Amino acid sequence: MFMVEVNMITNVASWVLDTGYVAHICNNLQVLERSKKLSKDEIILRLGDGKAVAAKVVGSLNLVISDHIRIELKDCYYVPRMIKNIISILVLDNNGYAFKMNKNGFMS
Repeated sequence: MFMVEVNMITNVASWVLDTGYVAHICNNLQVLERSKKLSKDEIILRLGDGKAVAAKVVGSLNLVISDHIRIELKDCYYVPRMIKNIISILVLDNNGYAFKMNKNGFMS
């Protein structure tokens, strides 16, 4: 698994790129658009440490990374207990996005 910090600020708005995870996860319900409340235990997500967490809502969001990089995250799951947000590279790849990183780790 390969993870890259999108920014180096440690707060709940941080986003982490994850090549090993199969879903986008956010911890802020207010960023989701076209959202749908999930029934109790409808979607259970297993984290890298083995813990299982229940998603409360699923929706989409438009993430602005820079002036030139905007990503639509479809089927992003709201999990309020998450410390950081996760962007699944696998899901983005399946949705037609491509990624390029240079030696400094910059994504373009």
